[in-house]
Amino acid sequence: MPETQELSTAEDLVERVAAIDVAKASGMVCVRLPHETRTGRRVQEVWNVPATTTAILELGHRLVCQGVARVVMEATGAYWKPYFFLLEARGLECWLVNARDVKNVPGRPKTDKLDAVWLAKLTERGMLRPSFVPPKPVRQLRDLARLRAVLNQERCRHKQRVEKILAGYGELVLRHPEAYADHAADFWLTVGADVERSLQLALQNLAFRQTARAHALFQRAVLAQNRVAEAGP
Repeated sequence: MPETQELSTAEDLVERVAAIDVAKASGMVCVRLPHETRTGRRVQEVWNVPATTTAILELGHRLVCQGVARVVMEATGAYWKPYFFLLEARGLECWLVNARDVKNVPGRPKTDKLDAVWLAKLTERGMLRPSFVPPKPVRQLRDLARLRAVLNQERCRHKQRVEKILAGYGELVLRHPEAYADHAADFWLTVGADVERSLQLALQNLAFRQTARAHALFQRAVLAQNRVAEAGP
């Protein structure tokens, strides 16, 4: 004989939920809560929250005071991140859901306000599943890894640019040594950090002009080479 059980649909209902329809400059928030005096009835609040740190922190404080158990938002570009991270830091359980899952449900409205209401209704009925969002330490590590990759790319780009400029500068010195040998020697002695090349150019410059500046430049190059030799490999 089959076993019969009496089931309640309220068991699967998330009583206190919030949904955010995220946009670039703001987010439409919908909160659905149990009615304080009428059993089985629910209260719904919908309002707009600017995408600023202060406004989102105030939203987090309000949701905590209302006892919201879950905050859900769609993965819309990168606009969801300030809402997700700030509300998560406030201690709220945040879900990021794929917009495709929401759109695939029949009857989905199209305005921002009704989108937030629809998302809240799907959340309280458990019809959505969260996307994976790495925990904070993993996110920080990813940000550092991305920053390191960007800085390496920038370093390579600037290095190639400097090499191109130096190649043109070296060609200019070869064509007109009497005019640019002193400037090139001073450059390689300071910025270029190539003492041997600086000494060669300073000696070449001294051959073109017997001036106090040329002698001083040559002496600086000799002293720099002596310091390098004393330091050793």
